[in-house]
Amino acid sequence: QLVAKVKRKYKERVEKLVARTRVIADEKSIYRGKAIKVKFFNEKGQLDIEPPEFMDLTGRFEPIFSEQVQHEINVNLIFPIRHRERAARLNVPKKRGILFWGTYGSGKTLTAYMTAKVATSAGFTFIYIKDSSELPQALQLARLYPPAVVFGEDIDRVVFGERTKDMDEVLNTVDGVDSKDANIITVLTTNNLEMIHPAFLREGRTDAIIKIDEPDDWAIEKLVRTFAGDLLPETANLRELRQE
Repeated sequence: QLVAKVKRKYKERVEKLVARTRVIADEKSIYRGKAIKVKFFNEKGQLDIEPPEFMDLTGRFEPIFSEQVQHEINVNLIFPIRHRERAARLNVPKKRGILFWGTYGSGKTLTAYMTAKVATSAGFTFIYIKDSSELPQALQLARLYPPAVVFGEDIDRVVFGERTKDMDEVLNTVDGVDSKDANIITVLTTNNLEMIHPAFLREGRTDAIIKIDEPDDWAIEKLVRTFAGDLLPETANLRELRQE
């Protein structure tokens, strides 16, 4: 914020300075096009925004899923990010909601880092929140730095049971009129799809539900070849392994 107490005769000059500052802060922001983790509330539930933490994307983040799951991820998430202009020509909505669900350890969080690498390489701002109850604040931040991807964990902890004020705030924010034309992709995860309120799953709020299921034969072979590296010849027959 800029706060100043000035004489009226300087009003026009100060307003020009403020306007120019706003432009510079928007265009030259250190967060635009980067991957950041943000926490908006402290342990007491009070608004207490900590400085965003830049995510370390130097590692190798290549989750390996079944062929069907990988296809769904490519179509619903990767394609709209990597080929934004082409997606627009095909009338793919700029505002999208994607839900990953699966058991613990199925690779949902690893997918966040993979998505962050894809997003930032395509000029998207990536915003990660551990607590999906902070989704309204994260989406508000994303509107400042579009195109953007917001990734939140465990949405079932927020949108379950009877409708509440907090749940309505999340639903209304996702529906936000001022975000319908914004290029913002929201990706959320859950271990308990059955707990999520049906209102959250309706079309327009959640455009794709992708189940992270057990790896198929194709994924098992790719896992072995990936981790074996040069120790495993390309000509090695893994058919028996796949049958196991």
